[in-house]
Amino acid sequence: MAYNFIPNSEKEIKNEILNNNEIIELYRICCFYSKTTDPLAIDLKNITSIKITRLLTDKFKNIISDFKSKNIKIKLGNGSRGNTGANNLGLKFEKDLYNDFLNYLEQDYKNVIYKDFIHSFYVENKLFNLPNINITLDACKNTKRPLQFKNNYIYIGNEEKLEDIGKSLSDITISSGTTYQYLSLKYGNTATLFNIGCKKIFKSDEISNNYIVNKEGKLFLDIFGISENLFCNQFNTLSGNGEIKINHSDNTKIQTFLKTGIGCNYHLLHLNNNIINSTYITKKYLNEISKVNDIKIIYPKYGKKINIHILNKYIKINVNIRNKSGGLFPTHIMGDYKLLHSKGE
Repeated sequence: MAYNFIPNSEKEIKNEILNNNEIIELYRICCFYSKTTDPLAIDLKNITSIKITRLLTDKFKNIISDFKSKNIKIKLGNGSRGNTGANNLGLKFEKDLYNDFLNYLEQDYKNVIYKDFIHSFYVENKLFNLPNINITLDACKNTKRPLQFKNNYIYIGNEEKLEDIGKSLSDITISSGTTYQYLSLKYGNTATLFNIGCKKIFKSDEISNNYIVNKEGKLFLDIFGISENLFCNQFNTLSGNGEIKINHSDNTKIQTFLKTGIGCNYHLLHLNNNIINSTYITKKYLNEISKVNDIKIIYPKYGKKINIHILNKYIKINVNIRNKSGGLFPTHIMGDYKLLHSKGE
């Protein structure tokens, strides 16, 4: 879980969460016992579990006594405060692994944190045989990959080779002469493959009027089999119709979209429970994990978002259309994933 919504006011809670009465009550109770304006840390994907800042440790029993909810569980924890949240732990993983590669290269094995993984990676990729190895940390570059529309298809990225994007995704690059190994690092239970802006195709005034005019926005909805009426209703009323199984999506075009979002020719490294799972994404494997065997649209009964659940035998993907800036209408399309098959072919 990512407890990264840390509201500073009741207004922020109202703007972000529809069924907010109990959360506002909890916020008021916590503020009564402390001068802090941000006592709560909330995972917006699961608002039934909330962390209370450790500044209120001495008052936690009082808060439990005062808060009479059967729907929300509370516990002490700082969430994403103080560089301890999921995003910051992800950055720590990148720096730790980068230092591990450097230390291993210099035979400083005692300072290598992920010894088993580093050794296996060297062996599997025959790094011992390469001269003049150079290791660079690329995590700060954040190469932009906007939506593109061409011939009624949707792509992610602006490179000439839309799928061969290892260099753009790389957090750590290992090179020797003209040989390159690109490593894309992910952390935690839920990891994100792509995170792209969508305000240009889903315009707030069109959603307010329950009618999508933008041709690229309409194309996106058509390809994924999303009802224009239900889409607009979700963001206007924040009250959805639940789960709907789709039978009129264009799965060929969805696969093209996913292929350019996932990409190929790089190592996908995912740290979870202190174990690194490594998968090399080849073009052949990309074709397999981007197939659409099952698709469902989830219109949540609360919240300003729509989830598109895509499944095949290799991967579960959730394409999430949501607002990320505290407003009402969608600003981003995110692709989260869980691999069911951990090795590329």
